[in-house]
Amino acid sequence: MKFLRKDKNLIEHYRKSAPFTAFDLVLVALIVFAVTVCVGALSPKEEAAFAYVYVDGREVGRYALASDREIPLLDGRVTLTVSDGAVAITGNDCPNGICLKTGYISKAGERIVCVPNKISVVLRTDDGSSGIYVTGGGGS
Repeated sequence: MKFLRKDKNLIEHYRKSAPFTAFDLVLVALIVFAVTVCVGALSPKEEAAFAYVYVDGREVGRYALASDREIPLLDGRVTLTVSDGAVAITGNDCPNGICLKTGYISKAGERIVCVPNKISVVLRTDDGSSGIYVTGGGGS
């Protein structure tokens, strides 16, 4: 009987207490956030169809990843290579060469950035227009 008395006190304690505390709500929010990030990071990404190239924040070209080619940028100082549905910066005159180490990317949302030359390459599934738009190989 002594055991039963403790259980009744415990039940009364929970009946009188608040259903959730601020700590409970923060903990639940952190768990939901962690699950959302993990699911987003682990979910397979869609194959990209186009590479958008920006120099100093200005779009200089959109290139379909379906055809292999080499694209000179910044008067030939940087070489962008499209091969087998992927793209990489394969030639660059910048001092650290981090963009060269990125290698080939092929999934939508991936990007290559060269900070010294102010170049970014962003992969997307669409070309942003109703028809295919491919610019020349220039750049500024």
